[in-house]
Amino acid sequence: MNSDDRSELFALTAGHVVANSIDDLIYALPEKPFQEAVKSIDIRIDDERREPSGRLAKFEAMKEKLKNVDRMFGNVAIVDMRVDYGNHFERVDYGLIRVFDKRAADNRLSKIHAFRLFDFVGDGDRNAIGEG
Repeated sequence: MNSDDRSELFALTAGHVVANSIDDLIYALPEKPFQEAVKSIDIRIDDERREPSGRLAKFEAMKEKLKNVDRMFGNVAIVDMRVDYGNHFERVDYGLIRVFDKRAADNRLSKIHAFRLFDFVGDGDRNAIGEG
């Protein structure tokens, strides 16, 4: 299958998660948890240097793998965050991410039972009510 045959893949998230994304790029793992993971490994490396237990090479390898991981997930396609004052103060907060081709997972909403209670129109999920 070439790239012309593929349909685009999108991910849905809360709008406030992607609203301030630098250059509209989304990373998985997000920056703060990623930095916390690096810091945690640095602490283990420092502890190992103070009191060696033979695991220094293991922790250094973990840090190297983490530093080199490709975290780019996709681009922000749409973001909407607002309060609809005319509709009982309904809060709208969603973000749609266009996922890069190299990132693939089967996270279809049809896998969630509650989602199958609704019928969608068009080329949406094929597991909606009435389609077996």
